[in-house]
Amino acid sequence: MFKGRQNLTREHKALILGFMARARENPYPNREVVTIKLNDRVQEESEGKKVLIETVFEMNYKTGMWRKLQYKRPHQ
Repeated sequence: MFKGRQNLTREHKALILGFMARARENPYPNREVVTIKLNDRVQEESEGKKVLIETVFEMNYKTGMWRKLQYKRPHQ
């Protein structure tokens, strides 16, 4: 899961692993949902248009659920 994740710090990796192991002490008490950026890359789409694809890991401390998301944005 962490292979090739250039934006991930040791602290963020430990936070994700702890959350997945059911450690529910939120280090950011003012936010219920914590999002950590895992990776981003530029990809060429149809017609030569480039997009930025950002992969994030989202942890919801209220529900205990997590998910991995990808966001696609136009790249200049």
